[in-house]
Amino acid sequence: MSGPLAVIREALAIFDPQRFQTMAALGHWLIIAFIVSSFTLLITERNKIKDLEEQLINRKPNFNADFNVSEFWDSGSRLTFGDHADLRDAVMHPSGYSGLRITAHITNTGAPSILKNIEVAVEIDNKLIQGGESNTPVSLHKEREEDFLIRKYSSQPIITNGGATGIHEVSLPKNITRNDIYRAGTIVIFSFQDVLGKRYEFKKVMKGLLKRNGC
Repeated sequence: MSGPLAVIREALAIFDPQRFQTMAALGHWLIIAFIVSSFTLLITERNKIKDLEEQLINRKPNFNADFNVSEFWDSGSRLTFGDHADLRDAVMHPSGYSGLRITAHITNTGAPSILKNIEVAVEIDNKLIQGGESNTPVSLHKEREEDFLIRKYSSQPIITNGGATGIHEVSLPKNITRNDIYRAGTIVIFSFQDVLGKRYEFKKVMKGLLKRNGC
């Protein structure tokens, strides 16, 4: 302390030492109170920053999904696609590949996110077979654009607490048969990534060959 304040301090010490001691004690308490309050404020602000950081970390997508095998077709078989009965006699699946379609319902309890790198694989007799690019005719894809998960949700995010239902198709080697897919023990694996690159994987163990009308 220097200047006028130093003069006042010295005067009080000489002419009124008792008041000087009281004021000195008060000054010490004020300093202590300032230090404590500053320290408390610092801790409070650091906790706020930590909470914000945790909120940012927790703002990640969180997907869950359920799916079913909705269709399988052999190489060169006629097209069977739900309500598109008028196309069945006109369009054939390409020869050289079998094909598999799943119908999935996906929910998201985390931050909004698109879907990336959707994949379907099958495990038959402990052998993993990765599905390839769909070989369903392009003309059909255009008509059913809204049904394909990859076409809609690769650009449109699934919102928080929202859901999406759609299909995904893959091609499989032509030696894979309907019996291979539907027989008990075959595992169908559906997976995709969120916008941050986290991969989600869901499995369904088949329980046996399904009976179909007319078969």
